[in-house]
Amino acid sequence: MKMYKEKLLANLIKHIAHIQERINENLKVTQEQADMDVHKIARMRPEDQMVAMQIKGNAMQRVEDLRRLIGSPYFIKCEVILQRTGEKKTYYFAKHHFSEERIYSWFSPVSTIRFEAPGEVSYKLPNGEIQTLT
Repeated sequence: MKMYKEKLLANLIKHIAHIQERINENLKVTQEQADMDVHKIARMRPEDQMVAMQIKGNAMQRVEDLRRLIGSPYFIKCEVILQRTGEKKTYYFAKHHFSEERIYSWFSPVSTIRFEAPGEVSYKLPNGEIQTLT
């Protein structure tokens, strides 16, 4: 049992390090968008200025979210089997999303599965479709 726990812990540490690396990569790209020069935006056409400022604002918020994720990328892991295909999927839940690594916000529709008992569960997608998992 001790070897199993040690192996499990080693795998978890490796997985978290991988996710932290991916978050850092994403953070660099997003930081570039957040650092968009306001003077450059001011020289754009008025209709483009609004879009550029929105992108800049969203990027600034995302930089904050990603920085918070680095120290603790997720707080729960759920393994499920898709009923239609039989495919096994792992979902992780956190305060902020990082969908590139299947980490979803605790506000996302799929996050309702974390409160369900083992067995068949379902959740409603934003488009109204019901996704069923086992």
